[in-house]
Amino acid sequence: MVLGYDNIMLIMISDRGRLFSFGSNIHGQLGTGGSTTAKPTIVEELSAVRVAAIAAGNHHSCAITAYTGTLYTWGANARYGRCIFNNSEHQYRGQLGLGTKEMQPLPQPVLALRKLNIVFVACGSQHTVALTGIFTVLVNFS
Repeated sequence: MVLGYDNIMLIMISDRGRLFSFGSNIHGQLGTGGSTTAKPTIVEELSAVRVAAIAAGNHHSCAITAYTGTLYTWGANARYGRCIFNNSEHQYRGQLGLGTKEMQPLPQPVLALRKLNIVFVACGSQHTVALTGIFTVLVNFS
């Protein structure tokens, strides 16, 4: 289970590797494609795979699948936005690694890493770091 920025969203893995999320979804960080929700909702886009690990940044989230080590990312990516809590400006910087700078409301596989076995992922406010099975650290991989 991980908490997102300011504890306004939560994503968690069930004992069967299914991914659930709830809370704020202003930037698509829940991965459900829907709106903000107060109850745990399954992330349908990943319901056919077993999720092994998750991470959350300020307004984006990541999941690694079991067995294949495929990295999926979603949420804020590289657009200017205004934080609704303190009215401050934010610039998102392609932290999803998808080769675009558009928000993604549903989990997308990071194709640039598809031939690597990702074993760990961490998110910062505007970046994502992945670790491969051969212990190569990949930073801002888009």
